[in-house]
Amino acid sequence: MTKTIHHPSYVAMIRELRRRRIELGLTQRDVAKKLGVAASWVSKVETCERRLDFIETVDLCRLYRITLGDLARCVRS
Repeated sequence: MTKTIHHPSYVAMIRELRRRRIELGLTQRDVAKKLGVAASWVSKVETCERRLDFIETVDLCRLYRITLGDLARCVRS
């Protein structure tokens, strides 16, 4: 079984979050500042070096103005 962080569905979710960040005109630094984390945290999330937990995913969805349902639609099991 593929590790969750490398699972195609997880990668698709991260790709969608990154797409949304860019669509909103936010830099990784902008996101880091708003969430109170280091810019390297955002970079590691977007390159799948770091796995998001549920609360972090919710925080990003709120920041990117996307519902969890909308995010889930881009993910296949």
